[in-house]
Amino acid sequence: MSGKTNGKTKILNSFHKGSVKKPTKFSPRKSNVNRPSKSSGPSYSVKKRVSTYSWNEETIQLLIQNVSQYPVLFDITRADYKDVSVHACANDSIAKGLPNNCSGSDVKSKWDYLRKLWLHERRELNKEDPSGTGSKLTNQKPL
Repeated sequence: MSGKTNGKTKILNSFHKGSVKKPTKFSPRKSNVNRPSKSSGPSYSVKKRVSTYSWNEETIQLLIQNVSQYPVLFDITRADYKDVSVHACANDSIAKGLPNNCSGSDVKSKWDYLRKLWLHERRELNKEDPSGTGSKLTNQKPL
């Protein structure tokens, strides 16, 4: 075929070229198209520290009692609540009061976990009966 095409192949080629749409870079129909990432955080992964300390009921109760002596760890109205160095000193002091070579980072991770559990449980209880729901009245006629 030396440059000559018949009419049928010309029509078929033009039909295929016009009907196939290439997805644009930001096509709303294609979710797997390369898009700029929406996250504004760092691109590296943060490794969570796994506690090597073995916690039991007695040491957890002791931890809670010791944390209650350091309001900087739980009272958000304090001026030094966001001071990381004060938190580290408090966690280290609490760790010294616990048995079996507990570290400040073990105290921090366990306290964060316990606090998160408590907040989750409180949120679940508030879902069951939110404030202001009142009681259901039956057999009442509209005004």
